[in-house]
Amino acid sequence: MTGLRQARRARRARRSPWHAVVVLATVLLVGGCTGDDTPSPVDTSGDDRAEDGGGSGWTATELIEAVSAQEDDEVLRSVEGELAHQTAPTPARFEVVDISADDQATVLVLRLTYLGDGDVQVPGTYLSPDVRLVDDVRGLALQVPTENIRYQPTLAALNTDPGGTVECLCSDLSEHVDAATPFLFTATFPALDPATRTVDLELAGFPLVEGLPVERE
Repeated sequence: MTGLRQARRARRARRSPWHAVVVLATVLLVGGCTGDDTPSPVDTSGDDRAEDGGGSGWTATELIEAVSAQEDDEVLRSVEGELAHQTAPTPARFEVVDISADDQATVLVLRLTYLGDGDVQVPGTYLSPDVRLVDDVRGLALQVPTENIRYQPTLAALNTDPGGTVECLCSDLSEHVDAATPFLFTATFPALDPATRTVDLELAGFPLVEGLPVERE
């Protein structure tokens, strides 16, 4: 038991930088959906910053970059298949590195590994529910079957301009996959019910990944 507790503490220590970012992220925005609804965008000014305990602030772009920069060696589950909506077969493996939740947000960390040879350029549609939009991640979702709820990544407008682009609070999708360099992807979702301990993960073009444990802070 002592070894298990030490391992959990070590794991949380490694995750603490990006988990702190998640807490700050919800000060800027929290949006999402349940059922089949599309997540509602929440406008935030590009110049507005959420204040942390030290008095410094973060823009939404800085939050995305800070979360995306983190790495973790542990893997909860992996699934192999082909990237969706590609002109040529692109075999790949998605590894679920972590799902962390608190009362403000839920963070999913994935690692994508290309299973072919060398480096290949790919259209940024592989997490889209269809091929119409590039960098669309609505083909990525968390399901809670016992509650009949489906969560999509949190959306945000990074400025108050009515014509501004609405983006997800997540990593930028890589347009290159390299067999030698796995790609880390992170997405933020709305907070789960405190009683939720497992979720299922949708990945466009891949089998449903069921029963993933949720780490609670």
